[in-house]
Amino acid sequence: MFRLTGGADHLHFVNLGFADQGNGCWRVAQPIAGLRLDNIVATNVHRLLENFVGGNDTDASITGLVMKDVSVRGYARAVTRLQYETNEVLLEDVFGDSEAQPFESFSTGVTLYETAHHVTLRRAVMLNHHQVDVEGYWNADGFSTERDNHAIRFEDTYAAGNTDGGYDLKSSDTTLLRAVAVDNKRNFRLWGQIAMEQCVGQGPHKRGGSGTQAQVHGNPQGCSRSPTRASSTTTPRRSCSTSTTTPPGRWSAAASSTTRTRATRRSSRPPA
Repeated sequence: MFRLTGGADHLHFVNLGFADQGNGCWRVAQPIAGLRLDNIVATNVHRLLENFVGGNDTDASITGLVMKDVSVRGYARAVTRLQYETNEVLLEDVFGDSEAQPFESFSTGVTLYETAHHVTLRRAVMLNHHQVDVEGYWNADGFSTERDNHAIRFEDTYAAGNTDGGYDLKSSDTTLLRAVAVDNKRNFRLWGQIAMEQCVGQGPHKRGGSGTQAQVHGNPQGCSRSPTRASSTTTPRRSCSTSTTTPPGRWSAAASSTTRTRATRRSSRPPA
């Protein structure tokens, strides 16, 4: 619908609705700054916001992205994919429900790739991303980050009903504050440097495919540093432990590759 290239800076889109659209109601194809999307509703789209280069370009970074009061229902791939050097991002009150829409690969609510950094997700809700009827492992996460992403913060977020992780996080300098994960195969799947506080996991649920269900599944990147307190003057021990699996309904405070992790159990209702 909208293709944004270099110079399309400081644009504000508000009070828009979309239905039956392909890969990107907005597609950012070259570097831009100051993009804001407010009060947006979409149904049956491939992605709402796609961040992908055009032609022979090699960069389509967004500096200063704000998405607020966004609702996307029924999508094959994602609410948004953010990559390159995209930074200074705020996703606030963003709701995504894939509704288990099928795709030849799999869907993920919010996907961070390449070196995207300094991203805050506040009161974001991601539901029902499914990969089914394939051999081996079933993917599809609520939120995902990759190894070169950093400075990522989740505040009061919620992920439920996904065939893989509620949170599948490989990034460094990543904080989860009051994050909730319910009814995912692996509620929290943690690979990177993660700090958790007042987080809740409930009822992990394996729908199919290989692998075990877990509240917290720690995946070291190679052999990870041990999950103990560390300082700049102390070299943490190396560990090759690959996972922590807990019975359904029981919260575990374990995490992987983190300098400090704290988690408490509290009651929580899914956001409306």
